[in-house]
Amino acid sequence: MKTTHRRLSSSFTKLCERLSSFKNGDDNIRELQAVFAYMDANRDGRISVEELKKSFNTLGEQLSDEEAKVVFTEEEKKRKMLEAFRMYIDESEDCITPRSLKTMLMKLGELRTNDDCRVMIKAFDLNDDGVLSFDEFAHMMMR
Repeated sequence: MKTTHRRLSSSFTKLCERLSSFKNGDDNIRELQAVFAYMDANRDGRISVEELKKSFNTLGEQLSDEEAKVVFTEEEKKRKMLEAFRMYIDESEDCITPRSLKTMLMKLGELRTNDDCRVMIKAFDLNDDGVLSFDEFAHMMMR
């Protein structure tokens, strides 16, 4: 499994290197949309296992069904984690603050003070900035 992960990582690195030449802004979005459209051969708005394998083949990489499924499983985990993270943040923020944590806990029926929430955040705040980034939240959830 580690060999598969290493090979997938290398393949993604190659794909990212090709995509890294994109400029910021609208051109970047158009180019990424073009890449997605290319990969989405049947135009159903999703990239299937077969379409992913074909795209990797275009890059000179062979991707087995098992490897492609690993990619989809990992992406699904990330998507669900991001969905959970977004439940705890305010719309104007990109991190979990003591205030946003308190708000969500209240919705769940848990009454906590701001100080309680600061203590909870501090336990997983890896860079001591007083808030939880997505990476810190994911790290906390994986423990």
